[in-house]
Amino acid sequence: MLVVGLSHQTAGLAAREQIALDDSRARAVLHGLRADGAVHEAVVLSTCNRTEIYAVAEDPREGERAVRRALLDATSVGAATLAGSGYALFDLDAAEHLFRVAAGLESAILGETEIGGQVRCAAGRAELERMLGPVLAGAFEHAALAARRVRRRTRVSAGATSVASVVAGLVAGAGPAAARRRIVLLGAGRLARSLSGALAAVPGAELVIVNRTLATARELAARHGALAGSLECLGRELERADALVCATDAAHPLVSAAAIRRALRSGRRPLLIVDLAVPRDVEPSAAALPGVTAYDIDAVQGLVNRNLAMRRREADRAADMLRGELARFAAWRRELSVAPVVGSVWREAERMRREELARVAGALTPAEQERLDRLTASLVGKLLHGPCERLRAACAEPDGGAHVESFRMLFGVGAGEPPNVIPMPQQGAA
Repeated sequence: MLVVGLSHQTAGLAAREQIALDDSRARAVLHGLRADGAVHEAVVLSTCNRTEIYAVAEDPREGERAVRRALLDATSVGAATLAGSGYALFDLDAAEHLFRVAAGLESAILGETEIGGQVRCAAGRAELERMLGPVLAGAFEHAALAARRVRRRTRVSAGATSVASVVAGLVAGAGPAAARRRIVLLGAGRLARSLSGALAAVPGAELVIVNRTLATARELAARHGALAGSLECLGRELERADALVCATDAAHPLVSAAAIRRALRSGRRPLLIVDLAVPRDVEPSAAALPGVTAYDIDAVQGLVNRNLAMRRREADRAADMLRGELARFAAWRRELSVAPVVGSVWREAERMRREELARVAGALTPAEQERLDRLTASLVGKLLHGPCERLRAACAEPDGGAHVESFRMLFGVGAGEPPNVIPMPQQGAA
């Protein structure tokens, strides 16, 4: 097993753009590798942060060369870039890398969960193109199982790690539970645009975008099914708001503490203010008003940093878990080599049993033939069951491959034809 590719950890955006593969080109790569013959199995994984090809080959170096050729032929990345910014990992190093990728430990945003679906899609595409064999099918299934366990048993994916997601989380908690939340977004520039999608997605959100230029507010609001207003209507909107999110580039405050005090008169429900502007859009003294909960950019970034630090701590626990899952995969893969030879021994034993039954069939009644058939089948089963089970147990050890060769030699059988799908052992409860 091997993997060849590059990622955000080894290459800049320009190189990742050159090597990125959409679905049709990924399928073309799989077609080419199937025709090449140097690899028997292959999966193409291409996201905004990585392009990798996982493969299985008899000769790992020939397999690596075939995969590199496929990437160079299918993309505009240069050989020098691939050599300088790419990587190649083999055997259990390749498997461990896949496990870490699937669990989000290699992602640009530590612990992000979207990669899990992308890994599943990559394996599904390889299966459709008849390039997902037993080794990679097992590796990707083990990786998916390991990723689910990591996310259930650690907090590596917990806590928002972007400003937009933190702000959306704060806003989601504003106002009464299970009620509509009136959100006023002040601004329609670059920062406001980066926040608008997350705010519009808040459960029960009624988003109003207020901007100095009404046409710009309307254009942004149309993208999200939101309302739009000019600065002149800001006071009226504040009276109805559960949350005010500020993201303009104004040189001085646009919202006075007095305006906030007026919006909060008559004992209306509290107001959340998230002011991301620098300089601030809301007068700082407004934070001290009764009923106001306020966050500035430093406070929001502090929440982001706290969540990132927590994820980094959890990543160490997740890595330990993955090493245990990797050991299980390694044992499973060693057992994989047992199935063909065991199948060959059973087939050969059954052939010989039936030949011997045929030799005496003419001298026996049908009832006697049936009894002898059951007796010989039981005898063969009892004779082979013990050696086959001991072989399986021996192959769970790192040097199990030698036992397979000895077994094959002693019984005088070849490797046989491996099945297209080799069932994975039942895993314990996650």
